Parts: sequence; C-alpha cells; structure tokens
Amino acid sequence: MAAKGDNKTEGEKKMDPKMTEKMTEITKSAFDSMIKLQKINDEALQKLAKRQMETANSCMQAGVKHFKAMGDSKDVKDASASQASLTAEMGELLMAHASATMEVFNSSKDELSQLMENNIKRFLDVSKG
Repeated sequence: MAAKGDNKTEGEKKMDPKMTEKMTEITKSAFDSMIKLQKINDEALQKLAKRQMETANSCMQAGVKHFKAMGDSKDVKDASASQASLTAEMGELLMAHASATMEVFNSSKDELSQLMENNIKRFLDVSKG
C-alpha cells in the first residue's frame, strides 16, 4: 500500500541503481560463463571425435594386418601364434586409446571445475559489493 502523500504503487517505485548494476553484472557474468561452458564442451567434443576416428583407423589397420597374417599362415600353429600376437597388440592399442580418451575427459573436468570456482568467486565478490 502506498504511504500517505506517496502516489506511486509498489510496482511503480524505482529500483535502487546499485541493485540494478549488481543484477546487470551477475547477468553478464552468467552469460560469459555460458559462453565459456559452450567452448569447453565444443573443444571436448572435437577432441573426442578425433579420438574416435583415430581408434577406428587403428582398428581397421589391425584388422587388415590380422587378415594378412592369417592368409600368410602355413599351419594351425603359425595361425595361432599370429592371432595371439595380434590380440595382444590390439589390447595394447585399445588401452592406449582408452587412456587418451580419459585424458580428454580429465582435461574437460579440470576446465569445468575451474570455471565453477571462478563463477562462485565472482558471484561472492558481486554479492559483497
């Protein structure tokens, strides 16, 4: 209800300029954070797509090598030895690709953690001011 002599309703009163500045700063900070988040996500997806292509390429090369080795085998013992060797090689290859993929995830996680820490710090700074 309006005070005596005050013809303005609650909705018509002006907002404190300092509050407006704080809200503008918080909104800008949130928007900047969303842009940074999008950049982190975009980079992670590009790195993961590259890892996927490298993994697929490695698997194709190993498959070709496997078929060639099996075709060159002279007997069952030779084929078994080739298959065991290629299986071990493929296991190492997949572990290397898995490790590289985890590096992408860990890097993104670190970037996201830093972004969150910075956002919290900025929000607290704006809230205090």
